[in-house]
Amino acid sequence: MTAEKTGRKTGHRTARRISRRALLRGTAGAALALPWLELMVPREARGAATSPPLRTLFIYFPTGYKNGNWLKAPAPGVFSDIAFPATAAALMPFKDQLSFITGTGNAPAAVGNGGDGIHARGTGCSLTCEVLTKNGFTVGVSADQLIAKAVGSTTCVPSLALGIPGERLPGFNEDGYGEVYLDNVSFTGPRTAVQKDRDPQALFNRLIACSSIGQGGGGGMPDPLLAERSRFEAGVMSAVKDEANRLLGCVGKEDRLRLQQYYTSVTELEQRFQTTPMGMPSASCATPPTAPPKTGATYAESIHLMMDTLVFAFQCGLTRVSTLMMDGAFSRRNYNLPELNGADYIHGLSHAEISHDRNIDHPRWVRITTHFFENFAYLLQKMTSIQEGDRTMLGNSIVYINSEFGDGDAHNQFQLPAIVAGNAGGKFKSGQHIALPDRTPVANILLTILQTMGLSQDSFGDSKGPVTSLLA
Repeated sequence: MTAEKTGRKTGHRTARRISRRALLRGTAGAALALPWLELMVPREARGAATSPPLRTLFIYFPTGYKNGNWLKAPAPGVFSDIAFPATAAALMPFKDQLSFITGTGNAPAAVGNGGDGIHARGTGCSLTCEVLTKNGFTVGVSADQLIAKAVGSTTCVPSLALGIPGERLPGFNEDGYGEVYLDNVSFTGPRTAVQKDRDPQALFNRLIACSSIGQGGGGGMPDPLLAERSRFEAGVMSAVKDEANRLLGCVGKEDRLRLQQYYTSVTELEQRFQTTPMGMPSASCATPPTAPPKTGATYAESIHLMMDTLVFAFQCGLTRVSTLMMDGAFSRRNYNLPELNGADYIHGLSHAEISHDRNIDHPRWVRITTHFFENFAYLLQKMTSIQEGDRTMLGNSIVYINSEFGDGDAHNQFQLPAIVAGNAGGKFKSGQHIALPDRTPVANILLTILQTMGLSQDSFGDSKGPVTSLLA
């Protein structure tokens, strides 16, 4: 470990200030990045602002809300009384950490020839807020990638793009737009999507490999096979256990609790990957698999492993920005929910009617959409359980949740179901429903996030200015 003496006694040992990029080093060259600890803060700064760097996560879920049945407000304003939609009830325990934002729309996504490519335009434009044609965007740099350019050089991985690609009929390209815009929200250029990690075990292997060579290069993750990352199968924690135990004896009570929680979480992740069959990692980080991994697990198990691995990356400072797609657009996935006992897929259900009444949501659609929010609750609980200074990981983060449609039945890109979770290290207000004037650019929310992450820009997409009621 990289450390320097502070002169403070902890038990029978002299406490040392640990570098933010310190690693646990063990046998056969094994190494593991450390979570944020108070001992990483310079002594003179302790008791002041000791929060870790701010992270941002952008989450996408498909088809939005049928018939616009989301939150309602009598007029624009800010309200503390949040009438949770039934499908989002799982988020109620986190009310004080949430801001529901209504009234926003993505007007650039609505520009096109009627319904041609409507799903591709809605999804592809989610984080660019730029008009999309069959030839691509004009600029096409998504909000997450702007943040990655600004802060990614300080972490091992500039950004992560995570998620499960949609399941569609072979050759489907939605009116010539192509599947790239149905399966991606993160872009670095007009037709250049960020390669998406869709295998949680391969992602974890690469993150472990990344932490072993040190943090801060910003050059991306090394190839796990070329780096001969066989020590993952042997157990990362077992390889560094001596160093891990030594560190426990050198830190204070709060840091000891953080380390014990962290060691437990890494061990549990390893055990879950060993008992849950997942897809094999690709031969190169730059080469996508030829087919989706055969997980041998339920949708929820795969998403939870992905979320846990993402939290690991945030906790260790391996990255500060990520996207997570719960599914691709226009997907025919069977979510294997036992109570549904059928293979209905969410896109078809978003257009389904009950007794020819378009005002009643199909119960199967309701169940699948509710399942998305149950998984969001799992992630928020995980982030809330990790204490970092005077806040939790969620309190030190921005989690943006949204969909491509406000009305998945009508393919309407307005009245989007936007949620912002987390306090952004104290920079955001929460526990509120922000009702903006109808058709306010959703880019206003993204601009607010960009500025909060330290980017000095006055506009993004078709934005008109930041959402000031979100700011503390």
